[in-house]
Amino acid sequence: MMRKNGVLAWALLLALSVMVSGCSGFRTVSRQELPLGEAVLSKGDAALYQRVRASAPFITSVDGYADVWLKTLKHRHKVYCSIRVNRGGESRMLVSAGFIGLPVADIFIGRDSVLVHDMLRNRYFSGGNNERNLEKILGVSSGPMLISGSLLGLMDIPEPAGAIRSVQKGDGLVSFSIASGSGAKVVVADSASGTLRALQVKDGAGRLTSEMHFKDFEACMVDGKSAMVPRTIEMVLQGDEGKGERQLVISYDERAFNRRNGSMRPVVPDNARVVSLEESDGVPWL
Repeated sequence: MMRKNGVLAWALLLALSVMVSGCSGFRTVSRQELPLGEAVLSKGDAALYQRVRASAPFITSVDGYADVWLKTLKHRHKVYCSIRVNRGGESRMLVSAGFIGLPVADIFIGRDSVLVHDMLRNRYFSGGNNERNLEKILGVSSGPMLISGSLLGLMDIPEPAGAIRSVQKGDGLVSFSIASGSGAKVVVADSASGTLRALQVKDGAGRLTSEMHFKDFEACMVDGKSAMVPRTIEMVLQGDEGKGERQLVISYDERAFNRRNGSMRPVVPDNARVVSLEESDGVPWL
């Protein structure tokens, strides 16, 4: 009975802690204003695009601590995360919630799989790395590469300069509209700093499906090379058929680059109950 009461008290404390943190200081995302002045693609514009499509390629990993704001169709949360990311590979997030920083989830995102430890109930949710499962564990139904780029703060844009279809300029920004698979992307770059400021992804019908913003840039020296890296990354995803939107904001307090992380995949304890993420509606921390 005492053990049961102890678990119940801890659960109530966690719920109260999350409620308090979720209601205070919540950050929301506003839309990126795009430049409207039509322009002809110049050699300088093409060089700028080449620079931002592979931002700081010598940065291969990040280890840091960040405040994270998450808005879904039903909930709003503010949590604190220890984040480790290998560029183009694995990432891991230790999520703590509330004003007392209770650990609630250990999230692993691999190339092909995701694994979430529900630390309150000692359950492991396991599933494939796809948009549906990422929505279940993070609240945002985005592709794996966009999630990885958000955590890292640096995007790899695979489309070459030959995919550029139009250029707009204004207020120091250059906007590139590019063909991408069956849809399109809009890449917004700062012409003075050579940094990526925003990325929009559209479907085949031209509807905006996701938008990312990169803010609060700081100059960093990594392995003897300089780079401008954003501290704040924002993501907005449209709901199905335009119904509502989801938002994710990551704001780093501190971080280090190019540590040798190795494999981040956790070992599942023998006493943990493994649950299929495909058969679950979501994880408890959301």
